Amino acid sequence: MAKIFHTCFNPYTPREKPPISSAIDGELASGLFSSLAIDLQELRESLEDKSISLQWCSVAMLFIRKMHSHFLLFTEKYQVPMSLDRANAMDEYLRESLDLLDTCILLKSAISGISRYKLMVDFVEERLSDDGYPSARNIRIKRPAAGADDNLFDIKRWKDKVITASKTKLKCSNMHDIHAISTAMKVISVLVCCSILHPIPLKLDVEVHNHEFARCDFISGSIQKLVSCFEEIFRCAGERGRLFLSESSMVEDAMAEFTAKLTEGKELEKEKISESLDMIRKRSLALKEGLDSFESVVNEVFEDVLVGRKKVLGLFTTKHYALIK
Repeated sequence: MAKIFHTCFNPYTPREKPPISSAIDGELASGLFSSLAIDLQELRESLEDKSISLQWCSVAMLFIRKMHSHFLLFTEKYQVPMSLDRANAMDEYLRESLDLLDTCILLKSAISGISRYKLMVDFVEERLSDDGYPSARNIRIKRPAAGADDNLFDIKRWKDKVITASKTKLKCSNMHDIHAISTAMKVISVLVCCSILHPIPLKLDVEVHNHEFARCDFISGSIQKLVSCFEEIFRCAGERGRLFLSESSMVEDAMAEFTAKLTEGKELEKEKISESLDMIRKRSLALKEGLDSFESVVNEVFEDVLVGRKKVLGLFTTKHYALIK
């Protein structure tokens, strides 16, 4: 079971404080974190029906995009000239943003796999429509078993990635805001990948030792509630056999219902067959629309991260050149 730790310690006070004009002031930071907490609550409330959809994953990716913009902002504004903490902040961003790029690539691979399944569904539906209804009895559509799509995705790589991340405790020092944002971004990324790729059970351990920065504690509590909601969904999914995206599940249920009618051994009226095919067609279209929307957001996050990394690398190069001179 993968675990993600978010630990906050009392901040270390540097001898030389950063200029007020170049840092994120407390009021602005509190506003940003309040906004993130509201978003986390909305993500959790949208899961009250105990199902995960592509629409939810798209909203979660938009939230990740928002967190990344905050992450980049805090990193850029952390203007302590040539300090160790400044280097740590930049290193934190470069490391976490690289993981986010890997996540986007993995999600794109998953989207391709789901799209291939949709094409197979469309092929069957078109064949039944074009070849005539008598040919329906010669077609058997098997619902995918648990783990049947593992060959489409690099599941082992992702699981290893999550397990590795679970061994890292994020400490909240004077970079408490940066760590809180990067932790939230990582957790939501894991939840999205678990939803799209494979149901990996999660457990979130939150240890907050920093009473001076209440917003850090607030975000941790919001994340914990969201993950607890996911744990319940995974538990219910385990009782049903596995976790399915709601859009995919609707397509597969329509296919299974149609297959059951074919195997009853009774002659089916053309009208009923036509209704079943129409239902499959509509649900397949809904799946395509969900995939297109999700893929669009994933691409946006990917491009934003590339731009952000160039900015931070540019800051690093400028500071390094100034030190040499």
